[in-house]
Amino acid sequence: MGWAGLLWFCAGITVFATALAVANRPLRTLPNQANWAEHAAAHARDDAALEAP
Repeated sequence: MGWAGLLWFCAGITVFATALAVANRPLRTLPNQANWAEHAAAHARDDAALEAP
């Protein structure tokens, strides 16, 4: 087995970790979308303040 087995083991861990990250992505993006909306609103307020005479 040797090196080939170690390589397969690492590949399996990588695939498993990637699948786990993809499966958890929706849980992480929900708060991020709320933060993004707040961030965009802050930019809109800043832009409106800059354009006001």
